[in-house]
Amino acid sequence: MMDLKLTLTLVALALLSLGVSDLIVQNMSQNETFVQEHVSYFNMQDTRIQRIFYYVFCVVIFVFFLLFGLFSPRTFSTHSFSEWYLSKAISPWLVPAITLAFWLVIFLTYKQKGFNFVLAFAVAYLVKEAFNHKFSIKYLALAFLSGCLIFFILPMWFGPSIPDNRLWTMDTHWTAVLGQGLLNLTFDGEAFNAFAGYGVILNGIILETQNLFDLETLRDTQWFLSTINILFFALVLFIATCRVGLKDKTVILVIGLLVLVLFSGQMSGISNNFLTPNQLPIRFISIPAFIIISYYLAKIRVSFGAFIFGVISPLAIFYNFETALYCIAAMGFAYFIAGAKEGLITLVLTGAAILLGGILSASILILLIFDGSLLSVATELFDIALLKMQSGSNGFAALPFYFFIPFILIMAHTMVLFSRYLLSINDGKKFSPIEFQSVVIVGLIVAIGTYQLNRFYIPKLWLPTLLYFLLVLPNLAKEPKNNKILWSFYLTVIIAPFIFGNPVKRLVSEEFSTAISDRIHDKLTPCLDGILASPELCEYSLEKATELKSLNDNYLDLKWISSLALTMSRLTGLDTALSQKSPFFFAHNAKNRDTLIDEIVRLGAPIFVIDKVTSRNIAGIPDIVEKFQTNLILDAGYEIKNETKYWIIAQKVNR
Repeated sequence: MMDLKLTLTLVALALLSLGVSDLIVQNMSQNETFVQEHVSYFNMQDTRIQRIFYYVFCVVIFVFFLLFGLFSPRTFSTHSFSEWYLSKAISPWLVPAITLAFWLVIFLTYKQKGFNFVLAFAVAYLVKEAFNHKFSIKYLALAFLSGCLIFFILPMWFGPSIPDNRLWTMDTHWTAVLGQGLLNLTFDGEAFNAFAGYGVILNGIILETQNLFDLETLRDTQWFLSTINILFFALVLFIATCRVGLKDKTVILVIGLLVLVLFSGQMSGISNNFLTPNQLPIRFISIPAFIIISYYLAKIRVSFGAFIFGVISPLAIFYNFETALYCIAAMGFAYFIAGAKEGLITLVLTGAAILLGGILSASILILLIFDGSLLSVATELFDIALLKMQSGSNGFAALPFYFFIPFILIMAHTMVLFSRYLLSINDGKKFSPIEFQSVVIVGLIVAIGTYQLNRFYIPKLWLPTLLYFLLVLPNLAKEPKNNKILWSFYLTVIIAPFIFGNPVKRLVSEEFSTAISDRIHDKLTPCLDGILASPELCEYSLEKATELKSLNDNYLDLKWISSLALTMSRLTGLDTALSQKSPFFFAHNAKNRDTLIDEIVRLGAPIFVIDKVTSRNIAGIPDIVEKFQTNLILDAGYEIKNETKYWIIAQKVNR
């Protein structure tokens, strides 16, 4: 069914936003703010136009449809289009040819073809059959439990391994994203750094869990994080049951299986997210939590629910700042619509309740977590928050957007719903809990879109796609029998055709079977603080750590930095010199680079040691990292004195 008027309006607003964005970009400074090493490493494609376009587009849509919702909502009434179906406008004899052409276009669009595409078709058909009760509950339950065992439980037993040439990837992501959580630093003393990293409460949970259960190694911590994957999966299933109801057990089991097949490649133990913890479910767990909370808040009075939302918002911010922004923006949008539906007074009271709850909660958390006066700490946190928002929208690590059909379809449908909610602002109809939850999910997808357009990367689409799956799930579960096949193919083949790391394909791949065989036959060694690695990577890491300990014994007041900061600190027990454990990624612009230089100067160490990237670099450290560290230390007033197999020794120049 096509809503042509709304669709054409959105296209027109998109073209207008694109023109405005182009004018803004033309008056912005170029990428000179990025340091030379990063320009060289990332090949810094300019993505300012796509991210600014998205910001402008969202603002234009919000203002445009809010005005129509307030003053002329009937302009976009759907009544005149409610009977217009594409199938009725096509001659029956053309349907087979058009159908074939349609699926051919879909097939040619995806880079992952062959086995993935055929399996997506098979899954879509099985989903349709299962929703039509063609399989017994006993077999569905057995399949579901087997999937949970394979995707979540068994990987916890085998544990992760670090492939050759990927240690740098893992180490850099953990130190750049996770903050200070695993570097044996005290929680109280690193609260500000934790806030700027993975999150104060999140780092605190990891550290307190390590202390409570005596998790001494990185492998132990990874085991704990794997249990969070199970919790995340359970929350997603709980949301699904809220949205489709508990009456039909077959539907619940099918949904659980579908989530396993489509998304376990990113949120289960078989994923490679341990190498990139910014994609670990523990970071995003506040998102399903807010979706669940929204369902129950919708059952109480709007202003009182808004106060509770205000109270929990600072908890989300201190847990993880970036995901909290998505949650707060989405819930705020839902309360804006819900409050306005009940009138101006309710809307004002709703906003005041959110503000009051947030201030009270934030004040208590600041006094409990940080040392210092309330005003001084709040000011510093506000400055950090502004820096984080700026760094999250400046195109760092720019990854260009291209015409990717699943993302286009998801955002197109989401923007239509976003517009419809604004148009309904004056209709006086209260939201049901499911409708309010749907508004929150739509708001989440729109908010997360700002990150996707800034650094477009297909594997990171798993989260908005999962949200979209939950959004339209009632259509798949409750539509008439004949429409179930349409929704199953739409979700399974068009929207999420295993683009997030096909878990089935991974289980039958030679790489996965070889890795399991190596673990069973003890061909991998748990040398990296309990994490498995090949003998060659183990030898490299241990030799590098041994050299660092020897240098530390031979030189008084030696300081060091490394692109393997986490690995070296865990293997040697020595702390890195700088507060930013991943200097290469932190100092991506001139201002941050100057910050590191000032910190090195203040330390005043007579000897500074940095990485030497050798031909035996099985850790995968890019050559440009050595150049970056060398230039950094030279600009701080040092000169290269000597070098060992794995380290470069610099001495402070006395002037």
